[in-house]
Amino acid sequence: MCGFVGYYCFNGTRLENKNILLHGVDAISHRGPDASGVWQDGLCGLAANRLAIQDLSAAGDQPMMTSDGRYRIVFNGEIYNFRELRRELERAGTQFRSRTDTEVVLHYLSLYGVEAVGKLDGMFALACFDSHKRSLTLVRDRFGVKPLYTYKFGKYLLFGSEVKSFIPFVCHLNLPWELNHSSLMEYTLFRYNGGTKTLINNLSRVGCGSVEIYGDNGELNSFEYYSLNIGDTVAKQDLTSLGAEETVHTIFRNSIKKRLISDAPLGVALSGGVDSSLILAVASELSSKSIDTYSITLPGHQDESSYQEFVAKRFNTNHHPIPIDVSTFPQHLAKCVWLNDEPLFDPQAIPLFLLSQHASQEVKVLLGGEGADEVFAGYEYPKHLCYYSSTRKLHSLIHRYTRVSDIKNIFNPLSLDLNFRNSLLRGDTRDINNHIRFLIYTFLQPLNNRLDKMSMGSGLEFREPFLDHELVEASIALPQNMKVVGKATKVVLKKISENYYPKSHIYRPKVGFSLPLNSWLRNRKYFGQYVDILSEERFLSREFINRKEMVEFLRRFNTEDDSFEYSMGGRVWILLNLELFIRMFIEDKKMLTI
Repeated sequence: MCGFVGYYCFNGTRLENKNILLHGVDAISHRGPDASGVWQDGLCGLAANRLAIQDLSAAGDQPMMTSDGRYRIVFNGEIYNFRELRRELERAGTQFRSRTDTEVVLHYLSLYGVEAVGKLDGMFALACFDSHKRSLTLVRDRFGVKPLYTYKFGKYLLFGSEVKSFIPFVCHLNLPWELNHSSLMEYTLFRYNGGTKTLINNLSRVGCGSVEIYGDNGELNSFEYYSLNIGDTVAKQDLTSLGAEETVHTIFRNSIKKRLISDAPLGVALSGGVDSSLILAVASELSSKSIDTYSITLPGHQDESSYQEFVAKRFNTNHHPIPIDVSTFPQHLAKCVWLNDEPLFDPQAIPLFLLSQHASQEVKVLLGGEGADEVFAGYEYPKHLCYYSSTRKLHSLIHRYTRVSDIKNIFNPLSLDLNFRNSLLRGDTRDINNHIRFLIYTFLQPLNNRLDKMSMGSGLEFREPFLDHELVEASIALPQNMKVVGKATKVVLKKISENYYPKSHIYRPKVGFSLPLNSWLRNRKYFGQYVDILSEERFLSREFINRKEMVEFLRRFNTEDDSFEYSMGGRVWILLNLELFIRMFIEDKKMLTI
């Protein structure tokens, strides 16, 4: 696991100041505290920080190159089938200098070409430079678990794991670095931007399951090597209720087994819910070692700490509860926005960061339950957001956190671009599989970003067993009654859990982890210094803000009762994160200190 940044110059241009790349990789040193490496020739530059997981020796440091010097690679992630691929390469005569998955990927692509990237089973982002063809290849994993950004302007292309690593280039080369107003409306409705769009002009994400190849004239050739095609997936597996539980259980066990491969210490993030409890149960079956578990608790508030303790005791783990309250939460807000590279999607990012900080003292790898709700239809919502009702259709505005009218009241007129979301509305919009696919490519993406950035901010790798592509495809192939029956969700996962837990634990009312955000935001002692930012001239004078309506909105927030659904507190969270992002990433270009 690593973080990388690089540049590529077009049409004979060269980057003469080679210190810029050093500043860029230093900005993401938290992603790899074990080693750092740089290669550059002015035309192209690659730099990486390494968190050593496979082969802890210096032989695994990056950038790596083939023996003939033609290909150079920087890689972030884990390839779970790298040992099988290595054996295949060895039979073809390839000689290795390390035991890393990075070197396997390097040789695999150099031998078979980028068309073979579909053979890689894992979570990853990579950049590979071919000095003969003078081309740069960028690849991102199937479901966007690992981040990969690009910034292209004029004769320069920047690429890397985190946006902040581009800032030294922007400053030294005087590149335009401006707020993308066309993305604002979508962000404020959903708390993130879908697809490849971001809040900064000329800055994009590489798409899930996508390859981008740049020539030395700047020409881009891109294609998807993987897309979750509902019809093909169902036809390929055709699971019926009979035997489906056993099939999914086997695939899930294999997913856990792959993700237990590590030369570094490993643990489990335990929420106490069905998903993380099932991960721990299977991991305990497969591991001969005592497992460390880590949980966030909310003293004085309803949480799942009693269930966390029950599960930890059942499997005799080394359990670490980590409390959070109104006094500790705001202390980390600015840092978490800076780490996230985007406005924070939800307040759970901060507890996740604290959990990662604590866990990183003992382990380098954690397994977590993210993705289970999206893949196995686990969400329950109020009627207007209900995914699985036979009378409700999937639509592009689903899963928004504010009403369009609420945003129009406090913003000056903005356009709303829903093209990416509309492109996902295929087939029967009542079909549960189309809902799952929509969720994976929309709502899951900011969760993936949150998980990566908050954990890597502490030099910790998070693995997501529920996002194994074979498991996702198995879920799609399941009949609906193995996913949702009436108000019961994640049916097959709960049935599998019966092998490990009493039904009273599995089928209890869901408590979840819900921070009391509305009350915390109104706590002047701890959160006032942040909320007051929205009353400052710097914010109120922004061209997209309707000053009069914003002042009235803040008055109402401070004096009136709030609702849970479409709350004023939720809008304050959105606006506050947006303003912090603009100040840190676009205007000040550094982390805010309060």
